[in-house]
Amino acid sequence: MKWFRSSPKGKVRSERTAARLVQCYRQAQRYWASRMQAWHQVIPLRLQRWGYGLFFILGFSFCAQTVYRAVFVTATPVLNIKASQQGKYIGNSGDEALAKPQATAEDVKRIQKIMAYFDSLRTSESGKLRYDSMMRSRPGLADSLNQLKQIYQLP
Repeated sequence: MKWFRSSPKGKVRSERTAARLVQCYRQAQRYWASRMQAWHQVIPLRLQRWGYGLFFILGFSFCAQTVYRAVFVTATPVLNIKASQQGKYIGNSGDEALAKPQATAEDVKRIQKIMAYFDSLRTSESGKLRYDSMMRSRPGLADSLNQLKQIYQLP
């Protein structure tokens, strides 16, 4: 490109390049202004007034709607930021060991009921197909149940 010719020493002539860029920008701006002037003269005055009127009505209605929504409408925020919660058993330093989670009697019954259901599915002829499809769709489910057994020390 002719704008970025380097000098014999290998340096870019930045001042000349900037001046050329500004000159090209002004030339493009003049061309655009002349095209718009020619186009503007072709449109009848009555149609121009209708266009201006429509433009101002649409602009005013948009501004009025924006002000109305800002003042009267209480929209829910798009982004909710919640503070991260500190763990129940961790102190300020984070060095304290976590206590074993305590399971309530309801939790233990629920876990045992789920485990019994999966065992019955696994052992029965009719439930084997359902058990296999569940394990294919949720591969980590059996591992999660085994981890719950270990955490709560269930039989």
